[in-house]
Formats: sequence, structure tokens, C-alpha cells
Amino acid sequence: MSIGRRPAVFQPERQSGPGTGFGDSVPVILGTVILVIVISAVCIGFLSSGESFMAGNAPWNGLSYLTEDRGARLIDSSEELPLETRGKALLTIPLLPYTDQELASTRGFVEGGGTLIVLDDTSRGNTLLEYLGLPARFAGNALLDPIFCYRNPALPRAVAFSPDIAAAGVASVVLNHPTVLTGVDPDRVIAWSSPHSYLEDMEVPGQYPVAARYPLGQGNVALISDSSFIINSMITRDDNALFLELLLPLGAQPGDILIDDYHLTKSPMDYSKRQLARAQRAFSEPAYSLGMLAVLFAGVGAYFLKNRRKEN
Repeated sequence: MSIGRRPAVFQPERQSGPGTGFGDSVPVILGTVILVIVISAVCIGFLSSGESFMAGNAPWNGLSYLTEDRGARLIDSSEELPLETRGKALLTIPLLPYTDQELASTRGFVEGGGTLIVLDDTSRGNTLLEYLGLPARFAGNALLDPIFCYRNPALPRAVAFSPDIAAAGVASVVLNHPTVLTGVDPDRVIAWSSPHSYLEDMEVPGQYPVAARYPLGQGNVALISDSSFIINSMITRDDNALFLELLLPLGAQPGDILIDDYHLTKSPMDYSKRQLARAQRAFSEPAYSLGMLAVLFAGVGAYFLKNRRKEN
């Protein structure tokens, strides 16, 4: 017997199997991923966007009144414009520039019988007006009114209207930091500011055109010199809702009113909400739901079958 040598200690060989490999952590990982996705979706669904003109934005600067109460529908691309445009309306707020394809599609929408409503208080929409061959332009400088206004001069009221608009019961509409229209034919004007209003950099009181309407092809184009006219906090002021309704096609139903979403600026939250809405629409389709369930059951079945084979 050798001195200084310890006898070897027998250690059983480790066996791999259920409970010792990566496979056992798969349900935990999968469950965690699903939980994170669900919590994220719930948070995105409940949080409101801070951006103006967002459809699901219930606060003052959103468009939830139009989308939820009036049934307006957002479109993400000019390719979603319907082929049959009679009785349809497209509302556009030109915060982003138009591509050549978008200009052509918009013109086709109107000439085919649709109603285009352009809301702009800058001068970004002038590119569209020029393409459509209309003489009117958005001035860009602010209109103020110290007398006929709501709370402050930056919220002036339009108080004069064309005979057809006035006969329908419109007495006044409130504008939100608007501009005015220039180069517009007097017989095309449908709303004017009060004689006490003036442009910010001129301060010369006068009655300015703030809305107009032009025929184009088989349709027509309405211009409102205020991009905020349709947000939640404005559409319910004075006769704003009635005024907008008179610009829409007669008898327009939910789904006939389209909102151009591809010329609006968006935050990351808005893009997340869009993706969530698309996912909800996709899951509402029976074929898609059945397909996802089939994939889920196939994955779970394959996992348990693999573990069963290891046990045997």
C-alpha cells in the first residue's frame, strides 16, 4: 500500500434527461415572452398618444370624435383609396410632403366623384392645390380677432357664410390658430372671418376668406384654413360639427369618411398602436386565428413528444 495516496472516490456518471437540460426551461421562457407581450399590448392599448390628430387619441388634440362617433376610417397609404369614390370623403392635413404618386391618387379620387377636404394653417398644402389646378392658396400667416373670438384672439370665429351654409343653420364656427385663403374666387368662398380680424404681420382689419369649395371633375375640393378644425376640442364648438357635415357627401355613412393618416407626423407610441391594431384585425380573421392555434398546438405537442422520448 502506497503511503500518501487516497483511495479514489466513486462518483456516478451524470445522466442527462428531463429536468436537467435546456428543454425544461423552454416553458418558462415561452411563458415569460407571452406575459411580456400581453403586458406590453395592454399598456400600449390603454396609453394615449401625445401627438395631435391621432385617431385613438381621446384628449383634446385627437380625432376620436370623428373616428368613434362619426365612424371615420384611417388609411395608411394612398393605395388604400377606394376605386369607387362617389359618396366618399377624404380629409387630409398636409404635415408631410406629398409624393408624385400620392398627388396623382388624390386627384383621381376627386375627379372620380369623391370629396377632398384639405385642412391647413401653414402653406404645406399649396403643393397639392397647385397640382389640382386650383387658384386658391393657404397664406400661412396667423389670423387673429380680438372681438369675435373664443377666449383669445388666436381662436377667431368665422361669422359670415355663403347662402347655402347659412340656410343650413350655421351661424358661427371657431378656428384654432388659423391662417386665411388667398387667390380664392369670391363666389367659391363659403366662410369669412369678422371685419375685426387681421393678419398677424399686417394688423389691417378686414374680412378674410377662411373656407372655400371648388368643383373638380365629378367631385369637389373643400378648403379650411385651420388644420385643428376637426380635433376633439374644436369639432364640438359652436357650429363646427354642422359645418363639417355640410362639406361631406350627402348621406355619408360610417366608412365613407376617410382620414389621410400618411401625411400626419407620428411618435413611436403611435406606430406601436398602429401595429397593435393591425394584429387585432388579423387575429379577428378566423383563418389567421386557426393557423396561429395550429402552430401553437404543434409546438407544444412537439415539445412534450421530445420529452417523452427522452424518458423512454
